[in-house]
Amino acid sequence: MKELPNSSQPDRNTSRVRRYVLGMILFLVFALVATQIFLRQTSVGSQKFVSATYVLWTATALIVLALLILATLLGRNLIKLYFERKSGQVGSRFKAKMVRIFVALSLLPAVLLFSLAYTLVKGSIEQWFSAPAVELHKWSLAIAEQYYREAGARALSLAENIAAKAGARERLDNPLQPDLEQALSEMRQLYHIENLRIYTRNGVLAGESGSRLSGAAGVDVLVAAALEGVPQSQLKAIAPGEVLRQMIWAAAPIRNRKGEVFGAIVTETEIPNSVRFQEISVMEAYDAYQRLQSRESALRFN
Repeated sequence: MKELPNSSQPDRNTSRVRRYVLGMILFLVFALVATQIFLRQTSVGSQKFVSATYVLWTATALIVLALLILATLLGRNLIKLYFERKSGQVGSRFKAKMVRIFVALSLLPAVLLFSLAYTLVKGSIEQWFSAPAVELHKWSLAIAEQYYREAGARALSLAENIAAKAGARERLDNPLQPDLEQALSEMRQLYHIENLRIYTRNGVLAGESGSRLSGAAGVDVLVAAALEGVPQSQLKAIAPGEVLRQMIWAAAPIRNRKGEVFGAIVTETEIPNSVRFQEISVMEAYDAYQRLQSRESALRFN
């Protein structure tokens, strides 16, 4: 008697493919949930984001490997089914129809998951690189510049006020005025200035009170301008290596009752470190944001 073809073997192959596809869908669901948790609990540029990116790379490699395995198994069974149909094996048409239905039903949730994941990641990346970050940087720098301008204006107004009080002396090179140093010390303490200097009409230092924050380089230009009747202020770093320590020089002319310039006042005031630190922090954060923004396309692709 002729043996009937064994139909249990195709059933086992179909069941095996079904298990692989079901496992792949579950794995994709798990990857989607893990990605959602990762996006919610991290911020762009943070150390946690960078370290978790390697986890996503590993997951991506596993997904690609699983897809290759699934494609190999599915292709193997489709080729086998093709030859079965070509040879006219019993039940091959029904089996091919079932495989087509099963593949369509398997692809439907996969396409939906892909669309959801793509929309989620695209929206998150667009939110990360949105315009408000650029606007925040621009307005932060504008606030810092406004602070420095106001600090320079205050220092210059203070120097002019001190110069007006010193104008009553008429002369600064009179040896009969031993109280000049004492007067400078009192004014420095009154106005909370780190250093206060007074110069004669010839640009000679006539008196000084307080400790200097920086050298004399740059002061001569301000003194010369003040002796010409032009008050000026200048912002500079205390030292080349002191990026967080800045000061403001302000120079104002000293005039007598006739309005003639016979000296100059120079004040030296230190800017609080917190202001410069916050400015540098904003600039560093924006530089990191720009470096990350240059990799937006690669990040979106990954």
